[in-house]
Amino acid sequence: MKTGKRGFNLLITLLLVATWMGCSSDKQLTGPAGSAQVSLNIQFAPSAAKQNFSHNINNAIQRIQEVTVSVLEAGSNAVVIKEQQLEINSTDQGRFAEGELSIPVRDESQPFIIVVFASDPDNLLFFVGTANVTLESGETREQPVDIFLQPAISIGSAGKVSVSSTFPQQGFGATNAIDLKFTTSWFSAGANADGNFSTFTWTAPQNVFLGTTGIFNNMLNSNSNFQTLYGFQTVTFQVYDGPDASGLMVYEETVDYPLIFPVVRVSPFVSGRSIRLLLNDHENPDCGGFSELLVVALDLSTGESVKTLQAIDLSPLNPTIVLLKSLPNQTKPFN
Repeated sequence: MKTGKRGFNLLITLLLVATWMGCSSDKQLTGPAGSAQVSLNIQFAPSAAKQNFSHNINNAIQRIQEVTVSVLEAGSNAVVIKEQQLEINSTDQGRFAEGELSIPVRDESQPFIIVVFASDPDNLLFFVGTANVTLESGETREQPVDIFLQPAISIGSAGKVSVSSTFPQQGFGATNAIDLKFTTSWFSAGANADGNFSTFTWTAPQNVFLGTTGIFNNMLNSNSNFQTLYGFQTVTFQVYDGPDASGLMVYEETVDYPLIFPVVRVSPFVSGRSIRLLLNDHENPDCGGFSELLVVALDLSTGESVKTLQAIDLSPLNPTIVLLKSLPNQTKPFN
């Protein structure tokens, strides 16, 4: 297996098997009619490697612990495959992430968006790469599809937050969770104020397509007394299409709070305006919270490769989105 051009591939060969389900005149699926195969060549973009790993590509490769692949239908953004984890193996030729996907194709030729997340959660480094590909029945793609990993920049600081309560001691306000600092935390006033669960709500200036969102625990808090035993048992992620958790709830998932592992994340792959966290079962009845909210949004508005949003610059008359490539000096928030 080749490690790819320039010798700095992370991963690498992934087989996508796309089965075309022919449609009859009444739109009912009638059975498999063919398949398509394509491999992925996933690399760190040169700028990402330079800025995040001091030119040491091999170090970057060694530190990646998780690689997942998702597939969306282009146009509708419907999720076809969600966060399928690849197995990472070390060989004499390097480290590789391998896996096989089966993608249902509803037409003879159908466009898809492939989204790859790679992470080094111990060092709080996250990367995302995307590619647009059209699969045809019976196709075997000779050339691999290139996916270049860029830093997964959080847009959390572009939003506004509201909470069920705040610990009265100075230094635990809600905005600490969106200040891009792992040494600060938001703490609620605990079960005595909130009951069984505390809430944290984040609202974007406008609707965004949410690729992944998560929270980091308090293990890096500048006060060592608050680094452990001030969390929760579980956290429920909810996405709403209106501000401040209003309107229709379009996504909900409950996962374990990261008591030991530094981060937990989910990938909604939905368009929404606000995220509400239900933090259940306090470890300490007096207070508890988390250090940072991760919100990675994807721009699906163009027919080009999907770009990661760095931030949202909103004007009253003409809302505009600032793309990652336009902000070369702000590509290293999580380290």
